[in-house]
Amino acid sequence: MLSLLLAVTLATSQDSPYTRDEVSSVLQAVDDLVRRGRFFQAVEKLREIKKPRLPAGDSARFQETEQRVSAYAELLLETVEGDIAKVPALTRIAIKNGGKPLVRITKEDGTFYHYKTLTGIRFSLAKERVDTLTALTPQESADAVVAEFRNQCGNRNLMLQAQLGKPPSWKELGGTKVTGKQYFDLAEFCARNGAGEFLAGLFDMALQRDPEIRSSAHITKGGNLLNLLFYSLTVNNETQANYALNALTSRYRDTASYKEKLYGDKEITEIVKVLLKKDVPEPKSAAVLVAKAPAEPKSPTDPAPPPSQPVPEPRPLLIGPPPEAPPPDQGAGGMPVAVTSYKLLSTTPPDILELVARGDKNFDEAMKHLLNSDPSVNPDTWSQENTKALELFKKANLESYIPAQDRYSSGVPQPLLDRVRETTMRSSLCRKRSVRHD
Repeated sequence: MLSLLLAVTLATSQDSPYTRDEVSSVLQAVDDLVRRGRFFQAVEKLREIKKPRLPAGDSARFQETEQRVSAYAELLLETVEGDIAKVPALTRIAIKNGGKPLVRITKEDGTFYHYKTLTGIRFSLAKERVDTLTALTPQESADAVVAEFRNQCGNRNLMLQAQLGKPPSWKELGGTKVTGKQYFDLAEFCARNGAGEFLAGLFDMALQRDPEIRSSAHITKGGNLLNLLFYSLTVNNETQANYALNALTSRYRDTASYKEKLYGDKEITEIVKVLLKKDVPEPKSAAVLVAKAPAEPKSPTDPAPPPSQPVPEPRPLLIGPPPEAPPPDQGAGGMPVAVTSYKLLSTTPPDILELVARGDKNFDEAMKHLLNSDPSVNPDTWSQENTKALELFKKANLESYIPAQDRYSSGVPQPLLDRVRETTMRSSLCRKRSVRHD
């Protein structure tokens, strides 16, 4: 009997309306999360509320809060990382006879410091050029992020107005009309660098100026991820290629770029299947918001090799790693053969050796431009670098490798067949990245 009474009492308390204090407590906790840019956590907090138990007078307020927080979470998903990062641990690099940039060092090897700026651009600096490194404290790093954010606002003719106890606001200077995209780009900067306190205000301004900003940002990010996938496949970065593919298939299968340039391109789907051992799933309509941080890992941060280093020779895309080569052989006439990845037999006719050596020269030059076409490193000039790489890969094949192959009536050496296939594959991927699609 006692257990029955307890069960009835518990059921009654679970079904009874929330008190005003209970509702206010939840909404206050949500507002605190929103002020810090923790939108996914705010959505989860709201989901703890059982709507049938809301007092009639609070239903409208709850619904408005739910819609507002969900809109913030949707926009945060469309930033580069799809979430808010921690404030980076910054280091000031004193460059000999140079400046003193403030950066996040992502990697260090025996020769170089690899680092990333607060705006997301990656660089590499030879250690011999560094005078001193000074690590900032967490508070100094946070202050530096805000200082750079003010600079970024100024670059858009905006003045940040931040007063203690009040939400941040922005004043547009000189009659400038700042676009929704510009406000979203500033939010992108804040999400990347852990400045969550500015996100809600920036998203509000972005939506005010462009109610369709989430849709356009979704389309843009889908295209950027597709570009990253093609680039990663071209330079044999399997980890980054898998990251891009997983992000595309989990959230961007509704975009035109996914439908037309990935799923609808049978050549690309075959490349993905061979290289990543994965099928490309069919497109689908826009997904319902997943109000939590993305499940896939953060985008890899290892930068491309610096231009001053020798360009590494990637393994062929379709045939696996080449066998370990013996010391360079002597070509016809006793002269060393200028072949990058493979060496042909010394009995190879001189005209074929000359064609292959010329093709290798163009191939090596193409690889330099290809590695410089990383959109995360060169966001403004990657397309031009990609176009140069495409032209040189095509030139290597059409003017050298294929004519050399055609000189054989039978028994074309496997290394030459492999190089033609590799160059053809890289040309195809570069062409699909090309803005002009030529």
